[in-house]
Amino acid sequence: MTADTPASRCEYYRRICHLPATVEPGTGRISVRAGLVWAIQLPAELAQMVKMDLDRRQHGGGPIISHPREGQWTFLTCSDIPARIAARDVPLWRNRVTILNDGAEIMLPSPSDRGLFYRAWITPAHSTFRPSGLAVLDSIRVCLHADTHTHV
Repeated sequence: MTADTPASRCEYYRRICHLPATVEPGTGRISVRAGLVWAIQLPAELAQMVKMDLDRRQHGGGPIISHPREGQWTFLTCSDIPARIAARDVPLWRNRVTILNDGAEIMLPSPSDRGLFYRAWITPAHSTFRPSGLAVLDSIRVCLHADTHTHV
């Protein structure tokens, strides 16, 4: 059995998941530049509700990355979100939802990440599947709407 290294993990992301991943020399951090793959980053509490909603509606809730230090999750998605939404959707922005698109750096879990406060997979990337960005945004809106009505 071979050791899991940043280079071997990056190769896995490229070969199996078709993610154009690169390794940062010296640190072992692995990232992808948004292009064909985008990402949506949101607070972990909201993200948990979104994942459950996506699973319930069978829209696919992964791959999802946890960033415990920032209290954020990142959903890797297809790049199907119209520019007018990606540019600045105020309700999303107010709720700390960020769309990582066109050239943004998306950090992926790496074997060099050690400890509880580093990136880890909630739902691992294990294929080329990524949910529609529009489906994830729809689920975020459903969860935000439900949350505002439960706190009235």
